[in-house]
Amino acid sequence: MDEKVSREKGGKSEAWTPDGFEEAEKMLLSEKNTLFESLIGKVINYPELDKMLREHIFNGKGTAYVASNPMIDLAAMFGIIKKANGLAVPANRIFDTLLSDYYLSMSKMTDVEICAAALEDKNRFIDGGRLNMQLVMERFVEHFTDLYGHLGEKFIEEEGRKYFLLYLKPIINGTGNYSMEAVTRSQSRTDLMVYYGGEKILIEAVV
Repeated sequence: MDEKVSREKGGKSEAWTPDGFEEAEKMLLSEKNTLFESLIGKVINYPELDKMLREHIFNGKGTAYVASNPMIDLAAMFGIIKKANGLAVPANRIFDTLLSDYYLSMSKMTDVEICAAALEDKNRFIDGGRLNMQLVMERFVEHFTDLYGHLGEKFIEEEGRKYFLLYLKPIINGTGNYSMEAVTRSQSRTDLMVYYGGEKILIEAVV
């Protein structure tokens, strides 16, 4: 923030702001570094950890933080998770978004269909630099129903959040960002915060 963001924003006073923080987070997540490589390496090498984090991020399923659990103890030692409201959650917002982006990038090739649908609609969602989230959600429901509605309610319940993020990312990519609110998952709700054009848009998904 003090160096890169301040240069882009034209000064440190403009960098050390909520918008400057979002810009710094976006820069950091776009970089390749040894910390991120190590985190992803641990997820690849420990399938139980991978499953726990994946279900937490996309399905809102919390795992009780039990220090005597070898996997939880190991993940905490690596600095990957922390204890929040009695649950094991990603250690910070950066890790949460990094893991979400990683899992989305590893989606099956068949999932490209929802991304392509988003790109076709992208210009409809941006008006005067603002994101029309209501229209994004309406169009997502239409596309999701057309592409995957026949797979049943269980698929929709378990995969809906992931496919919404797959739809959203091509729309906000390069300009906006998002983060998952981990604490609320313990209250059977996942909050998705979308940052675009200086605005913050909160989306609540009930588990």
